[in-house]
Amino acid sequence: MKLLIESYDELNILTEGNGKENPKKYFIEGITLQGNIKNGNNRIYPTEMLSESVGKHVSSYLDKNRAVGELGHPTETPQKINYDNVSHKFVSVIQEGNSWRTKAKVLDTPKGQILQNLIKEEISFGISSRGFGGTKTSDNGVAVVQNLHLVSLGDIEHEPSAPDAFMTAMMENKEWIFENGVLVGKDLSEEIDNYHTIMEKCDKKDINKAILHIFTDYFGKLGC
Repeated sequence: MKLLIESYDELNILTEGNGKENPKKYFIEGITLQGNIKNGNNRIYPTEMLSESVGKHVSSYLDKNRAVGELGHPTETPQKINYDNVSHKFVSVIQEGNSWRTKAKVLDTPKGQILQNLIKEEISFGISSRGFGGTKTSDNGVAVVQNLHLVSLGDIEHEPSAPDAFMTAMMENKEWIFENGVLVGKDLSEEIDNYHTIMEKCDKKDINKAILHIFTDYFGKLGC
């Protein structure tokens, strides 16, 4: 599975409250996921797959009041949430056609306070969803995302496109696999070498069984 980050910079800032007795609360709202269109990363997320992935995230996280995002994408552990960096929590996600609009409350955490100050100073920022999934290249060269596992509906980024390019380059030689239900980064070059050895030593009459074994083992390691 590959790390998948999709960026959007059209966010609305909403406020509630107007004084000491009713302190201001800040909310951010905008589109964070879009299906059935080719995005700037040359990827397409099928709407049906997104609906299933978002549904799982809602039932496992949003409905349990633990759907959160961070101030900036994590570089060391992108497969999980780092509570030290949490700045907002999502309170709703609504499907609008092939898109999903989210609304998040800015928290009073250390990183949330930074985000509040950015809002007060009218500094613009974007939001980037974070997840893991496989891709299959279509006949026209577009990567169609499959088996998406959402980590966050959106992290806050000052320049969403720059972290995306950086993270893609950093992770391009690493696959992410499920081990005991947890996503971990792993270099599969050793497994690839083993597959080559199997094919070289395999008798021609057993070639189909060997190929089936290799594909089953490989995609099993990718959590597909």
